[in-house]
Amino acid sequence: MVFDGYPHVLATIREILCLRRVWLSALSRLSGTIRRWAILVPLLLLVRTTIGVIWAC
Repeated sequence: MVFDGYPHVLATIREILCLRRVWLSALSRLSGTIRRWAILVPLLLLVRTTIGVIWAC
C-alpha cells in the first residue's frame, strides 16, 4: 500500500520538469523576440524620421 502512490509521484515530478522545460524554452524564445523588436523599433523610427526630414526638404 505504501508504494502505491510512488509511480504517480514520479510521473508528477516528470510532468512538472517537462512543463518547466517547455516554459523556459518559450520564455527564451519570447525574450529573443522582444530583443529583436527592441533593436528593430528604434531603427524603423530612425528610418521614418530620416525619410520625413528628406521629404520636408
